[in-house]
Amino acid sequence: MLKKNIQFIGIFAKDQQQAQQLLLNLTQQALQLLNEQYQNDQELENMLKQLKQNYKFPPSIHLTSLFVGNNPKNLKSQAFTEFKENLDQDIIIDAIAISPNNIVTAISNHNYQIPLTNKYSHVTTLLGSWKPKDSNQLLEEVFKEISYEEMQKQIEDNKFWKIQLFQGHIAYVIQLKQKIIIPGICKMH
Repeated sequence: MLKKNIQFIGIFAKDQQQAQQLLLNLTQQALQLLNEQYQNDQELENMLKQLKQNYKFPPSIHLTSLFVGNNPKNLKSQAFTEFKENLDQDIIIDAIAISPNNIVTAISNHNYQIPLTNKYSHVTTLLGSWKPKDSNQLLEEVFKEISYEEMQKQIEDNKFWKIQLFQGHIAYVIQLKQKIIIPGICKMH
């Protein structure tokens, strides 16, 4: 593959269908927990009922380590030059952020064997009206309210947050007691 054709590099789920099913199940479980926590929230209830009809998966399940795009400087960056293609690397999910009607993003607060350039490592999980790149803006807003370091601490039980976003949107975040592991491999795309 020619370097000029690379759009991004990262950790991709080895089995895309299995990862999609795992993330769909995680989202459904998270919505059930949120519906118990916020019993009168009609948006959450509707989202759970209409999840499969109104949301779609992004083109691939992956954790981006570097967006290369059309910037030749990125090909000389440490994240690119130290990237280890075909390295087995599991993706570990610690939390999930859900913005009804907009996007679902899985959060990964771990150190990986490859350099990461995203401020907050994540896997875009399901798309409503927002695009995959909007996961970055969602997490920027989420981590204004929740300390990133706080989310790295071991927890005893699932933790919940309801966060007011821009333009009246809301995000719900669940920090998971049990981490989700997706077998992955480092690739260029």
